[in-house]
Amino acid sequence: MDIDPGADGSVPPVPPVPPVLIGNSSDVGWKYGKYCDPNNKSKVKCDFCGHISTGGIYRFKKHIVGVDNVVASCKKATPEAKEACKKALEKTVVTKGLKRQHDQDLRDDVHISSSVGEEVCVGSSTSEPNKVGPMDKFVRPIDGKSSKEEALRQLSMNEALFKERVHQASQYVARWVYTHAIPFNALDNDEFKQMCEAIGKFGPGYEPPSQFDLREKLLTEEYARTKSLLDDREAQKIKLGCTIMTDAWTDIKRRSIMNVCMHCSGGTSFLKSKETSDVSHTGEVIFELVDKAIEEELATSKGSSP
Repeated sequence: MDIDPGADGSVPPVPPVPPVLIGNSSDVGWKYGKYCDPNNKSKVKCDFCGHISTGGIYRFKKHIVGVDNVVASCKKATPEAKEACKKALEKTVVTKGLKRQHDQDLRDDVHISSSVGEEVCVGSSTSEPNKVGPMDKFVRPIDGKSSKEEALRQLSMNEALFKERVHQASQYVARWVYTHAIPFNALDNDEFKQMCEAIGKFGPGYEPPSQFDLREKLLTEEYARTKSLLDDREAQKIKLGCTIMTDAWTDIKRRSIMNVCMHCSGGTSFLKSKETSDVSHTGEVIFELVDKAIEEELATSKGSSP
């Protein structure tokens, strides 16, 4: 942009660039609202009625739809906006439900054996051990002689104590992550969640494996387990067929990498990767990569079939 100097030859100051008032996500809610303050991500202003919703874009979509008695309804929202936000809210509910079910399946898949008649408990060695589980935030031992008001007050205190215990445990996890530069997305890994569940089920006194165990016995066992999973998928591939897929990404050195994966009823397995920094990702290049992978899979299937 060209700037004309003033009469005295001075250059006028460039006006500041207005801050971005729309979230950087593709959420449909940003079509009908924007931030009041880019530094405060919790307040969203409605383009229809000017109402300011607190609680982020999720609560703002409830304002547009107008089905929640807790959130003020928008009287000027169009039917199209209401329908779009309603579908987005329903999709969020389904997604959260699937995630909760997935996390519960991971917990159920963790098995820690104990001696006959022995209970796996969580508590101090100097006091009576207590089992701690998801329901403990709502249900705790209460004196049967206490009044209804005292019982409700005790439940509220128990819930606050439960949250504090979770927070204290999370502080140790965070300290380990920060100290050893663990990527934050590693905590979304299913194996990490199962590790936490296994330690919780074991109870106090668990000692982590030594470096020797990780290099020797545990590595051998995990290799055998992984090979067994791959053998099962290979059997499913031969029986029911498979799909060859590609996934392109760029690493921290700005190199373009294309992965080739095999998907069957048993899951998805990595086959190989190829650096494609020097070529464009055209249909011909992808076809050649996939076609070669199919030929290799066919040769492997013929060699392993009885």
